[in-house]
Amino acid sequence: MKLNDEKVKNLLKTFLENSDEKILESLKKEISEYIYFFPKVAYKKNTEVCSEFYLYVIERLDKIIKNYPVSAKVKFQTWFNYVLKNNFINFSKYLKGNLRLDLSLEDYQESFRIEVFEEEETSFKDVSYALENIDGEDRVILKLYYIPETIDEKD
Repeated sequence: MKLNDEKVKNLLKTFLENSDEKILESLKKEISEYIYFFPKVAYKKNTEVCSEFYLYVIERLDKIIKNYPVSAKVKFQTWFNYVLKNNFINFSKYLKGNLRLDLSLEDYQESFRIEVFEEEETSFKDVSYALENIDGEDRVILKLYYIPETIDEKD
């Protein structure tokens, strides 16, 4: 996937001189496919990440384009790869920051306890009965690990 360097540079120069929205739209059309596939080619990301990254960059494209050094003898694609790489790093940090789960406690008035299990808790008698039916060493190991205070002389 390559960019037509001369065409992009000419569009870019005319946009920087005139600030015409039509030129900006044609510039976006010229580089939009490159922006979209950048995460897939560079970082092997899926299409969902590519779409989100595309929107992230398109929102900032005016500022990005205005920072291009027209007088420098740098290929646009080389410069743009550097910019997209930095934007992808910022985009990843942005995504990482938005993945936090915020739980509201406004719905709970008195009790902050949330019942996860619908069944009643297993009683100590049930556990003791289950442990008594296990043979020798296995019973001692389980008791040592889970409830060491129940070990007696029989074990």
